[in-house]
Amino acid sequence: MHRPPRFYNVGPARALPGGASVLLRAKHKAIEPIYCDTDSIICRELPGLDIDVKRLGAWKLEKIFDEF
Repeated sequence: MHRPPRFYNVGPARALPGGASVLLRAKHKAIEPIYCDTDSIICRELPGLDIDVKRLGAWKLEKIFDEF
């Protein structure tokens, strides 16, 4: 039996390791990290990282808490 050729979307597979390395570097620099997910960190501060809601690839500050 002949199988038809398969095409895979390799874009996401190539992007995931790069995204993970960005997250791990940020987690390493985070001051008092208390939560980390696939695309976010809850911490006291992220010194030395690009934080800008409009710039592609920059971190976005979504919320400031007094208590967690």
